[in-house]
Amino acid sequence: MVAEPLLGEDSVDAIVEIRQGRDGMRARHVLAAAFILAVMSCSSGPTLEQAVAELQKDARTLESDRLLSKPASQLRILERPDKDISCGEGRFKRVLVATADAGPSSGSVDSRLDRAQRVMETTLAQPDLGFGYDVQSDPQQVDSSTGRVIRATKEEIGLTMIVEVHPESPTWRLRAETSCLPR
Repeated sequence: MVAEPLLGEDSVDAIVEIRQGRDGMRARHVLAAAFILAVMSCSSGPTLEQAVAELQKDARTLESDRLLSKPASQLRILERPDKDISCGEGRFKRVLVATADAGPSSGSVDSRLDRAQRVMETTLAQPDLGFGYDVQSDPQQVDSSTGRVIRATKEEIGLTMIVEVHPESPTWRLRAETSCLPR
């Protein structure tokens, strides 16, 4: 006596199709998840080329700024952002270093530093002047007679500028640099 199969051929074919459909669906889900992870792991931030272009624009803006371009300001670009500096692991940055003078000013050392700090913070923060940095102030240094430090960033492009404000010449000592980015 031949045993009757529990499932007929049509049932087996249906189950195979369902399993293949599920496996196919599962494979599509796995591929979709892998694609999403791959996209998310890619850097959506700036490229080195974009950051360098912005830093070079800032160097030109320094040189053409109505205050800093005056002879009395004695603007000096000490390092132009024209060479890559290795950060390791295939990443590089560029640096801009400059100095400038606020010029003669009367009043106490503290009031001269206050004025020089305000002028530079305003210059860096104003997008219509060409810079458009986000300037962070540190209220703890307000009455320091030895100097002040201004930190300004353009997060979206990966730039940071640190300006030291000194009572002696040169009043402003600027260092701007890109983040460490792949080429």
